[in-house]
Amino acid sequence: MENYTDREAYLTEGADQLVTDLFLELGLVVRMPKFRVSVGYAPRHRGGKVLGVCINALASADEHFEIFINPSIDDGFEALEILSHELVHVADKNESGHRNRFARFARKIGLAGKLTSTHAGDALAKRIKDICELLGVYPHGKIDLDLTGKKKQGTRMLKVSCSLCDFHFRSSRKNVDMIDMDTASCPACEGEGSLFAV
Repeated sequence: MENYTDREAYLTEGADQLVTDLFLELGLVVRMPKFRVSVGYAPRHRGGKVLGVCINALASADEHFEIFINPSIDDGFEALEILSHELVHVADKNESGHRNRFARFARKIGLAGKLTSTHAGDALAKRIKDICELLGVYPHGKIDLDLTGKKKQGTRMLKVSCSLCDFHFRSSRKNVDMIDMDTASCPACEGEGSLFAV
């Protein structure tokens, strides 16, 4: 049993084990495309519910697929379970979304459930547990952005636009609810019933 102190090394070794045990052994690929594994938030989803993401190699200056595991995951089994899903994207070269070849590969390696949010079936779960035993404890502590002390957003302003003159302004939901959109006139062109909220 290894005792990794670096989470990326842990995930990279876990990925190598999964590729050898699943993708190569099952003949899904002859050679896996180049990829890297790291811990981080999905672009445009910071702190969100996206647990893993695979960035296309075309976006990488050195043409590697980039896999990120959400920092809120602190369990080795769950991290490798998510990683197995993202490795299917790499094997598919991010060409099929969650359908066609991705779907075939995912089912073949043992992923179960909805294809956009898979989990390990029994056989894959056993393999992942074996890999976890080999790798030791996942060297990562959960990051919870709700505990950073950052102030939560207060009032979200809605955009109110006029369909006649494109005039717009922002206002709170409370104020927008006070406006009778059917009869209110636009402050700019004075057109009646032309206001709508977005």
